[in-house]
Amino acid sequence: MTCANASRLKATTWSSSRPRSNPPSSAGHADDFTVDTAGGQVTCPAGHTTRLGRPDAKGTRQAQFKKLCATCPLKHRCTRSKTGRVFSVHAKYDLLKAAREQAATDPGWQAEYRRRRPPVERAIAWLVAKGNRCVPYRGVIKNNT
Repeated sequence: MTCANASRLKATTWSSSRPRSNPPSSAGHADDFTVDTAGGQVTCPAGHTTRLGRPDAKGTRQAQFKKLCATCPLKHRCTRSKTGRVFSVHAKYDLLKAAREQAATDPGWQAEYRRRRPPVERAIAWLVAKGNRCVPYRGVIKNNT
């Protein structure tokens, strides 16, 4: 999308009315999988366990349920892939999971978030309203000069 096209779009085009690809009630949601980073394995909602692969350059590890999904009765709820589910685990998975749990359960964190979110959203809205959705150059240095 070019900047010229982006400036003509209305705010309503950015919101999506499509449902999530994996609704929270389905078995395919990432929270339904049990991840043991210390033991190096992942268990799916159907009870199939597979080992985590070697870390890639970014530290991400993958658990491939491909063969296990072939005969699984929950496959249609876990994945749309014909070959089976591949579950990626971030290098800092445990830290991220703890942060998400804190955000969902800690009233102090939620109060601080509610206090800071409106000014940030308002600042972004002001920038977009003045046509600053796109920048003229690639990279930070050229755009700051």
